[in-house]
Formats: sequence, structure tokens, C-alpha cells
Amino acid sequence: MDDAGVVLVTGVAGGIGSATARKFLDAGYAVAGVDISDAAMTAPGDGDYVGAVADVRDASAMRDVVTGFGRPVVHVVTCAGISLSEETVEEGRVMPSVEVFRATVELNLTSHYVTLAAAWPSLRSGSGNRSVSFASSVNALQSFGLIGYSAAKAGLIGLVRSLVVPLGAAGVRVNAVAPGTVPTPATQREWAHVPTHFDDMAALVPTGRLGTPDDIAAAFLALARDLTHVSGQVLVVDGGQSLHR
Repeated sequence: MDDAGVVLVTGVAGGIGSATARKFLDAGYAVAGVDISDAAMTAPGDGDYVGAVADVRDASAMRDVVTGFGRPVVHVVTCAGISLSEETVEEGRVMPSVEVFRATVELNLTSHYVTLAAAWPSLRSGSGNRSVSFASSVNALQSFGLIGYSAAKAGLIGLVRSLVVPLGAAGVRVNAVAPGTVPTPATQREWAHVPTHFDDMAALVPTGRLGTPDDIAAAFLALARDLTHVSGQVLVVDGGQSLHR
């Protein structure tokens, strides 16, 4: 694989993060997984895996984690992040509270930059095929509620576009994947107070089904391994949900 380095996957204990790590492992990559949960220490599949427990919002902790892997990072995939329960419960309000907005932006936007900053010295000093892929959302493209979460995910698209030239100067590509609604254990817990949520979202998908974690993982793998002349782009994986009229 790419220069015997590792693929850094954050949010590796989550539904999309674990599927992504497993997809890269199945493809023969070495994977370094990070999550705030101890589940990060358990390999999500067979292969060369090392895990670390850290808060992706903590810049010092993330620098220590990347250094501790002892191997160069060649691809970064930031899956960590979710709509906060406080915001989903407040969904009926005109706007979330300032505190909830600030917290969700910290988790769903700032943490991605923290991860990139931690991995950047390794990425920059490498050679060959290297990439960064952020997990955005169709919430950044179409109004599905969740003001703070949507603003944070839109910020990731702006971050991709602002980074494409400086990262490209070092030979590193940067893109985002924007999933549609994907049922995972975490999102099912977050929306448990709205029993029809996933059925309502599925009704908006022209292909007739919601996405799966494997659908999103396949997009991340393709951006890292196959689409080596793609940078500055947003790959929407939603079955057409964001174009529903």
C-alpha cells in the first residue's frame, strides 16, 4: 500500500467510522483508528490495525496520538462527529442556543481541522499518493434542519476549498464526502424521540433506500485509492436525497 504508511480514521467506534476502517483493512491498508470511546482499541476487522483513545477536539492529545503511531500517515479520513442530542431535542425551536451551536461546531468542524493539523507534519513530509477526506453531510447542501450541525458541515466544504491549493503544493489531495441520512446506532439513539424520522427521510430518497455505512466507506476508499486526480471536490453519497423536490 501507499508507502507503508497508515490510514488515520477518526470516529472509528461509530457506524461509518468502523465501516470505513474495515473497508481500508479489507483493501490491504494499515489503519490507525481514533475515538473518544475505548472501543477504538478493538480492531473493526482483520488486518494491520492500531487504535487510540482521544478526544478529536484536543489538539495536544491528537498530536500525541499521531506521533505515538510511529508510522507515517498517508491518508486521513475524519468520520468523528454527530448532531448533538441537545440540538435534535431543540429541533422545534427557531434557533439552537448559542451554547449548543458552539459545541456542535467544535465537534463537527473544528475537530476535523485539529485532526488535519496533527497529521500534517507526517502528510507533508511523505511522498506518493496522500489524501485527506472530511465527512460532511447533505445537511450542508439542502435544508434538513439542525442549524448548528448543518453550518458545521457546510464549513467543512469551505475548508476543503480553502485547503486544496496549500495542501496540493505538498502533493496532498483534499476532498469531502457528503452522506445522506444513514441509520447507525448513534443516529438511531439521537432520533429515538422521533419514531418516524428514518422512514420520513427514506421517503425523500429517489433510489428508494437510505444509505448504509458501507456506502459511505466505499466513497472514502475510492477517494484515497482510486480517484488520485480528484481534489477540492464534494462527493455526495445520498441516493439523490439532496435533490428531492
